[in-house]
Amino acid sequence: MADRLGVPRGLAELGVTEADFPGLVSGTLKDVCLSTNPREASAGDVTALFAAAL
Repeated sequence: MADRLGVPRGLAELGVTEADFPGLVSGTLKDVCLSTNPREASAGDVTALFAAAL
């Protein structure tokens, strides 16, 4: 279905690389929405999520 709709299957299809992670992680940790997450997230946790989403 993702292919039929033209939805990217990962961040790499959007041009994101591991070199972008520091800025993405920093922005994520500053996002006010993260404060309402029931689980605390560290920089390592967020980096792992971005790596899995590549």
